[in-house]
Amino acid sequence: MMRDRDAQRYGVPLIISEFGACTSSQNCMNEINSVVDACDEYLTSWAYWQFKTYMDITTSAGDTSEGFYEKNGTLQRNKAEALSRSYIKAAQGVTKKMFFNRNSYAFEGSFEYSSKVHKPTTVFINKVYFYQNGYDL
Repeated sequence: MMRDRDAQRYGVPLIISEFGACTSSQNCMNEINSVVDACDEYLTSWAYWQFKTYMDITTSAGDTSEGFYEKNGTLQRNKAEALSRSYIKAAQGVTKKMFFNRNSYAFEGSFEYSSKVHKPTTVFINKVYFYQNGYDL
């Protein structure tokens, strides 16, 4: 990823700030999963840009909703689930790896410990979608 190298060269964080102008279709889920998997691989932050419909004239979704809700107000659960993956929220050092397996819900993450960081490592896990029966750490 060229931009990743630019971010490293300039010492700035990299964030994908806009993606996912799509509906609740399987193609959209594939797009979302592809983007967030790549972001995990390159340890890149990301944000899904549309929460609900705001009559955006630049939309590519036609008369359907790009946000989290259908026009009738129901949650697009598959989209919310695709975006609710486990990740290292804060590390007691430098995060080196993150990977969330969408099929098994297994999450793997690692970091290089730093004794200079006095806050704990925290990992986000979504118990609503993935770990209803608990989890092993």
